[in-house]
Amino acid sequence: MRQKSGIHYLSNLIIVTLFFAAIWTPMMVSLWQSFRPTTQTSTWEKRQLASLPNLEFNRKSIEKFPRVFEEYYKDNFGGRQELIYWHNRFLFQVLQQSPSEQVIIGKDGWLFYGHPYALESYRGTTPFTETELNHWQQVLEERRDWLQARGIRYLVVFVPEKQSIYPEYLPEWLQPVGKKSRLDQLMEHLQLNSKFSVNSLPPLAETSAIIDVRDVLRSAKNNYRIYHRTDSHWNKPGVFTAYQEIIRYLGVWFPQLKPLTVADFAQEIVYREGGDLANMLGLKDVLREEVRRFSPRIPSVARAADPEIARPDLPEDKQPFAIATGDRRLPRAVMFHDSFALNLAPLIAENFQRIVFLSEYEFDLPAIDKERPDVVIQQMVERQLMAPLPDNPPQMRNF
Repeated sequence: MRQKSGIHYLSNLIIVTLFFAAIWTPMMVSLWQSFRPTTQTSTWEKRQLASLPNLEFNRKSIEKFPRVFEEYYKDNFGGRQELIYWHNRFLFQVLQQSPSEQVIIGKDGWLFYGHPYALESYRGTTPFTETELNHWQQVLEERRDWLQARGIRYLVVFVPEKQSIYPEYLPEWLQPVGKKSRLDQLMEHLQLNSKFSVNSLPPLAETSAIIDVRDVLRSAKNNYRIYHRTDSHWNKPGVFTAYQEIIRYLGVWFPQLKPLTVADFAQEIVYREGGDLANMLGLKDVLREEVRRFSPRIPSVARAADPEIARPDLPEDKQPFAIATGDRRLPRAVMFHDSFALNLAPLIAENFQRIVFLSEYEFDLPAIDKERPDVVIQQMVERQLMAPLPDNPPQMRNF
């Protein structure tokens, strides 16, 4: 009888101890963390974590302190990252559910970007109206004409969403609704109604062209996987395919441009942590990525250069950058782009005396005037066509 009582007492003691540990451990860890420096940034949540608020002895500070401290504690309580990690891992690996509405779980380990623009673009749920198509045409033509008046060529490159190239790996519930995407509509409209060379090499006298690289990428996927499984972006074979197509078009205007070839690179398969979509799930260490590495056989000529453009209104990862070979026989360029061009930049820079990269869709007219390029390249991902209609500054419309 005494033995049973002892066991009962011991079991109760263990339960009470675990209960108090569960209650107090996060608080003690939080207290310890508050006395050591932290990055205050959640890389996979893509946001700044709340920092420890200062308490000043005045009415305004005292009144708002409970609210701001609650925000701080929700972001920084002890074990938060570990709890979220295991919660996400359980949902993904056991229940086969995505812990993030920004990530769609596809077939055979493929992940897709779940941003509404990306999904609507693929499904074709909201096609362009005729008025919207005319607006896009006007915006592009104004940019072309403004550049042409300054002796500058204009090349527009549309990059497809991953699901446009690999729809076979999408979940069954995610299927197109409309017959055409907005990119389909815009390309057809420009072919019929504008003087742009659309998906065809421009005549030498023509100063502008528009490329939709979907066809060359779909052809290339017969030989290589051209998008990452765990990332929203294309991989090195995809980047290289687009690069060669861009140089093929530019070569009409600048015959001295000679694109690099696959033979210029040594290739090997390596494994690394998962890409941006795996990171959004907080599982980049679990969802590893097989990648094909391209290593140049001959050292690159292009080197980082001073962009000579200050953009204090943009975050650090959006700041302009420049790459230059210094070869005066080559043209100069300005490229407006999004994240798809970041892996493209080192390749394309080998074909320019100097090229400045600006991470924006709107035209920076002072930057163009300052650089006086021979060509402006505008790269845009397909889902951007779902965003509010673009516009041009008044000085471009009335030059």
